[in-house]
Amino acid sequence: YLRFVKAQTLTMDALCSLRTIAFSFCAFMSQGEARVDAPEGVGQQVHTLLKVHAVRLCIAFAVSLKYHVRVAEMRYNHLAATNQGMRHILSDLIRLKGLLSEK
Repeated sequence: YLRFVKAQTLTMDALCSLRTIAFSFCAFMSQGEARVDAPEGVGQQVHTLLKVHAVRLCIAFAVSLKYHVRVAEMRYNHLAATNQGMRHILSDLIRLKGLLSEK
């Protein structure tokens, strides 16, 4: 039980850290927008795209963590894969594919 509580605490810390990472990156990029020597609007587009990619990768990390927790829980409890459980797992994988592929 102690390992479970420790894992739960570490997972919460990781997810809370993702929010801090995303906000810190966006704040850093916002400060750098004024210093970019680029034509009007181009620098803004580049910074916006970088922010979107950073946040998207943080969300992808959180979804992958959720996916692995689902699979580990099913494996640990020796549960057979139910239709609902498989739908959740497949939706996590589809979401990950969408987050990690360039559009």
